[in-house]
Amino acid sequence: MSTATESTVRERVAAVGYDFYVQQKDTIFWCPLCGDGGGISRSSEDRYGFGATTMQCRSCGFLYLSNRLTREGYADLYAHWYRPLVNAFSGFETTIEQLQEHQVLYAQAMANACSSLAAKPYRRTALDIGGSTGVFADELRKRWGYRVAVLDPAPDELAKATDREFEVIPGLVEDFDTDRQFDLISMIQTVDHLLDPVAALNKVHKWLSPHGVFLIDFVDYTVIANAFGIEQAIKIDHPLYFTAKTAELLLALTGFEPLVAGRTPDGRHMVYVCHKVPPLSYAEVSK
Repeated sequence: MSTATESTVRERVAAVGYDFYVQQKDTIFWCPLCGDGGGISRSSEDRYGFGATTMQCRSCGFLYLSNRLTREGYADLYAHWYRPLVNAFSGFETTIEQLQEHQVLYAQAMANACSSLAAKPYRRTALDIGGSTGVFADELRKRWGYRVAVLDPAPDELAKATDREFEVIPGLVEDFDTDRQFDLISMIQTVDHLLDPVAALNKVHKWLSPHGVFLIDFVDYTVIANAFGIEQAIKIDHPLYFTAKTAELLLALTGFEPLVAGRTPDGRHMVYVCHKVPPLSYAEVSK
């Protein structure tokens, strides 16, 4: 990125008025994936110019923010600042309608990825974690008649899911719990936003019915970092950064075995459709 372009982006971001430095933060001393306490600093700034420190675990290689926002801070970010910051970075004002148009194409691709498994007649209830405006939920309903609950922390986006007459659950997956089980659980463009990925996917394991499938995608950190540099791959709303190795480690630790694995056409997202199996320990996985 040229200096002039970088300056323009920083000016647009500053105009949003979000002050990262006064926000309450959690300091992360242990790897969120394997629990190891050793880390190497990889970056001290994110793509917006905020002072976000990225650490890489010495044991499993996982990358994560070590000075991330608190849970309340992320709830406020998603409710008021996330979309304006994205718009400021890109230089384009994205409306909810435009967001939905983009989501439709991605939702169709995700539905195609899990179609052979989602179409089974004994699978008809779903939970879409981070479901935004309900576009993927709508794909499940239109294609196979699923009854879908949409969980998301952004009220403006969740309002659109309400308009589509889905059951909606406001909030973060970390704050939600239920005794219900679902035949299909999706976590699309969401896992990188989690605070405790192991705890969150342990919940998914509990919520997934014995014959259910779990659809999840991960941003491949290495693809973006190799193309644009480490700092351009980091942003404060992503506490977590996955590679193929660490994505598959998370699935194994939380009891998910991929039945289908692939990538989006641009190569940026790794996509897995899994069933649940007994979780493995880190010692078992790392043998």
